[in-house]
Amino acid sequence: MRPPEGHSALPRSARVLKAMNADTVCALYEEAARLRLGLGAGGPWLRAHMDSDAVHHLVPDPASYYWPDGERRWWQCTALLRMSDGEQVTGMLAVLPETMAG
Repeated sequence: MRPPEGHSALPRSARVLKAMNADTVCALYEEAARLRLGLGAGGPWLRAHMDSDAVHHLVPDPASYYWPDGERRWWQCTALLRMSDGEQVTGMLAVLPETMAG
């Protein structure tokens, strides 16, 4: 992924597909809502429809207008989620940088 002109690339630790369980994904959606990061509207419906035994994935995927910089303290990510009916869906989620670096 190339950064927009005039911006630095994401750190190497962030350029990964990160696997996580349903509890972690739901906690990240709750954190995004609590911190009012702007992307990610989870809630009880999400946990009710996600496959709790599946592996879900998160990958940094910022649009040029959401590219992290000194003012934007969160990263736009694509969430790849497996639902309880077996369907895989995608959504956008804002996460703090330490989520991807850790």
